[in-house]
Amino acid sequence: MFRATGIRVSELAGIRHDPGDPGRSDLDLWQREIRIHGKGGKGGKGGKVRIVRIGREAARRLDRYIRVRARHGQAFRPELWLGVNNRGPMTAGGIYQMIVRRGRQCGVEVYPHRFRHHFSYTWLDRGGAEGDLMELNGWTSPQMLRRYGASVGTPVLLPRHGRQHMTRATTVGRVITRACHAGEVIQCDWLQAAGPGP
Repeated sequence: MFRATGIRVSELAGIRHDPGDPGRSDLDLWQREIRIHGKGGKGGKGGKVRIVRIGREAARRLDRYIRVRARHGQAFRPELWLGVNNRGPMTAGGIYQMIVRRGRQCGVEVYPHRFRHHFSYTWLDRGGAEGDLMELNGWTSPQMLRRYGASVGTPVLLPRHGRQHMTRATTVGRVITRACHAGEVIQCDWLQAAGPGP
């Protein structure tokens, strides 16, 4: 999910799922959209609710997770991400710790925000519009573009920071994805133990 969307860890932890009432669910896998809420359920960092789109592969993996999630002892809870051994919902801190732990298992230093940088650099490197990136990431200030990777196309900044960081972020994303069971690094430990869904 991090690689597919570039969302913040707090936003990921705040995604809600209600299979019985699509109006209360933040997921629309048919449209491949996720409604993003920030702290306190009020929206992204600036308090605005926004929609992010995901690709077919991310939607397939999310669908698989949801099918396995249905067998979890806490599946009645509205939070999408549930903990290992029938524990309750994962917090932002728990997701953070899981990502760091998986990174160590794969031999790389990684944390959730690095995926946000990776998403931004990849978007800009592939020619994505800066305005679209601002909307996808929930930014209101153009200064965030400079901070997160507008330097991809700026030769002055590339040798000093941009290209080096982009390469490291891209490498981390690829290594984690390959080493941690085909990209399921963001999914809960209990899913990893349960194996593939039906």
